[in-house]
Amino acid sequence: MRPGIIPCAALAAVLLLLSACAGAASRVSALEAAVGSAPEAAYAGLPPISSLHQGSDIDPFYVDVAHLASYGGEAEVLAPDRIALGTAASGGSGVFSYALYDQELSNFTANDLHFQIDPAESLNGQPGSYMIALAHFESQRWEWYGPFSDASGSIVLPGQQGYASGWGHAVFAVVPRLGFGCTVNLLQMSAALQPDQQPPTGDDVITVGPGRDFSNLMDALAAAGSGPATTDIVVYPNAGNQPYAMTALFVTRPNLRFWGVRTEDNQRPILDGSGFDYSGVGSIPRAIFQFQPGADNCEVHGFELRAAHNSSYNGAGIRVNQAKACQVTDCVIHSCDMGVMSNGDAVLQSGQLVLSGCQIHSNGNLEDPGYNHNIYAGGYELYMLGCEVYGSLTGHNVKSRAFINVLDACFIHDSANRELDLVDAAGVTDLPGCHSRVIGCVIRKAPGMEGNRAVIHYGQDGGGDRDGPLYLVNNTIITPYTSPVIQLSGANSDAVLYSNLVWDGGADVPGQQIAAAISSGNIARISGRLNWFSGGFSIPAGGALDDNNNYFALESEEPPFTDPAAGDYRLLPGNHANLSKAGLSFLDFFPTPTDGNGNPVSIFPAHAYRAPFSWFVRIMDSEEFDIGAYQTP
Repeated sequence: MRPGIIPCAALAAVLLLLSACAGAASRVSALEAAVGSAPEAAYAGLPPISSLHQGSDIDPFYVDVAHLASYGGEAEVLAPDRIALGTAASGGSGVFSYALYDQELSNFTANDLHFQIDPAESLNGQPGSYMIALAHFESQRWEWYGPFSDASGSIVLPGQQGYASGWGHAVFAVVPRLGFGCTVNLLQMSAALQPDQQPPTGDDVITVGPGRDFSNLMDALAAAGSGPATTDIVVYPNAGNQPYAMTALFVTRPNLRFWGVRTEDNQRPILDGSGFDYSGVGSIPRAIFQFQPGADNCEVHGFELRAAHNSSYNGAGIRVNQAKACQVTDCVIHSCDMGVMSNGDAVLQSGQLVLSGCQIHSNGNLEDPGYNHNIYAGGYELYMLGCEVYGSLTGHNVKSRAFINVLDACFIHDSANRELDLVDAAGVTDLPGCHSRVIGCVIRKAPGMEGNRAVIHYGQDGGGDRDGPLYLVNNTIITPYTSPVIQLSGANSDAVLYSNLVWDGGADVPGQQIAAAISSGNIARISGRLNWFSGGFSIPAGGALDDNNNYFALESEEPPFTDPAAGDYRLLPGNHANLSKAGLSFLDFFPTPTDGNGNPVSIFPAHAYRAPFSWFVRIMDSEEFDIGAYQTP
C-alpha cells in the first residue's frame, strides 16, 4: 500500500528511512493507558524540544539528520546518518523505544505527513501499534498522533505553524507499543510555502503602487537604505494591472525581499523594460533586477518580468552579479535578451542562484542568434526546482558555466538549440567538487527544429574542462532525432545515467544515439543502469552502458503516458513491464556519491514536476520504484 498525496500549491520533502525499531521490555504501563488522552505525560522520556539543535552546516538542498543524543536503542539501521535511536523511561512505569527523524523545511512549512510503518506482532501474536509525535517548537511540546495499527496513512496537520526549529527543521518521533517493534519504511512530510513567503504587511513594510508609499520600485529601493536588516518591498498592481514601465533596479545592499501582490484575477504585477537601455554603464543595471557584490540573501517573489534589452543583446529579467544566495520564486520571465543571468566566484561561493516555481520562456534576440538564452548562469551554483523553461528564441534553454548545477523536477522543452548546455569556465569548472545533477525532470525536444538537435551538451566550449560528473537520474527525455541525447566534450567530464526514460516521441527513428563524444570528450566516461530507451536507440560503442543493465524497447513498445500530446508525461496507473522495478529496493539502487571534496551528493528523486511550473513530492514504496520522472499511482 502507498500513502496518498494531498495536493497543495507547492510541496517539498525528503524520504527518511529506518529498518527496525527494537521494542523495550514487554509490559503494560501508563504509557499505553495514556494513549489518546495525555500521551506527553507518559512519553516524558523523549528529549525536550529545547534540546533539539540542528547544525547550521547542513546542505540546504540535501536533508541530513543532526546527530541527536542516542540513548542506546537497538536496531538494524539502514540509514544511520539520518536518524537517532533511543530508549527512555516512561513515567516510572517502563521504558519505550523511539526513533527521531529530522527534515529540512527551509522556506516551507509542514503540511501533511505521509507514512509507511509496519507494526510487528509480539511473540504471543498480539497486534502491534505505534504513535507518531511531531515537535511543535512554538509551544515547546510534542504533538501526538495515533495509535496506528495500519501499515500506511497520512496525517493532515493543523493550520497553525510552529513545526520548524530555529534552524528551519522539522523533527518527528516514532514510538512502537511497549514490548513491540516496528519497521519504518517511509516517513515523508509535504510542505507548502510558509505564510512569510507570501507578501508581508505591517508598518515596517515599504509599499509600491496606487495610494502606497511610492509609485515606482526605484524610489522604494532608495528608501530601503543600505541595510543590513531584512527589508520588505511589497508591490501592488496598478489599475487594470498596467505595467510598471522601465523598471531598472541596481541592488547593492543585502537582505532585500521584493514581493508582488496578485490581482483579484490572480495576475502578477508586471515590470516592463520596454524603451529602457539596460546598458550596464555605471549604476545602470543590465537587468530589471540586478544584484551586485554584497547584495546577498536577496529574494524576488511573484512578478512578471518582460522586455529587457540593450545593444549588447544581454538585457535580462534577473542578473546576479557575484551576489550570494539570491532566490527568485513564482516569477514569469519572458521576451528579454536573456531571461536570467548570473556570474561569480566558485571559491567565494558567489553567484549562487535559486529559481523555484518560475516560468522562463521566449527570451533571446534574433539580431544576435545563438548567443542569448533563457538562462545563462555562472559562478558558484545554479539550483532550479519546479521550473518550466521553454522556447528560447535563438540559443539554449539553460546554458551554465556554474561550478554546481542542480535541476530538480523541472520541465525544459522546445529550445531553439540544445535544451541544456553545461560547459566550462576557467578557475570554476576545473576545481574539485564541480558537478551537475539533473533529477526528476521532463526534457523534450521540439519537432522540426532547425538548431542543434542534441538534448544535453556536457563538457567545454571554451578550451577548458568540466572536471566532474553529470548525474542524470529519473528523467523523462523525449527526442525524435538521431542527434545524441548527451554530447560529452570535456576530457574529465563524466555522465552517469540512472533510471531515465528516453522516448522518441513516437517518431520510430532508427539510428538514434544515446551519447557521442566530441572535442576532447571520451565516450568511455558514460555509464549507467536501469534506463529505458526507445527501439531506435542502440548501445554506444565504448561506453559502460549495456543491454544487461538497461532496457532497449521493441519498436512497438510505447511508454504508457497519460497525455503526451498535452505535455503530461505521468504514467498511467498499473504495472508496466520494464518501467517498474518491483522488488528492487531504492535504498540499494540510489547511491550517495561524493563530490571531489568528499562531501555527500544526494541524487535521490524526491520531487516531480507539476504543471504549471510547480512541483510535488514523489512518494515511492521502499521496495518499488518506476523509471522516469513520475511514479505510477
